[in-house]
Amino acid sequence: KILSIDNTREDIHRELILLYGKIGNRPAAARQYCDCERILKEELGISPSPTTTDAFRHVVAAR
Repeated sequence: KILSIDNTREDIHRELILLYGKIGNRPAAARQYCDCERILKEELGISPSPTTTDAFRHVVAAR
């Protein structure tokens, strides 16, 4: 719901990525990261922070 108000909230994207990882839904985590990456680029002209990228990599690497 927060993202519907402000979709540039990287901290919320990161939390969703981590939550998807916790339930083992790596495809959803990947979609969330891609959405975050696209939105930040389009809206703010920036890339996700190293913290968000590291969180995503951690989720993808988890078995």
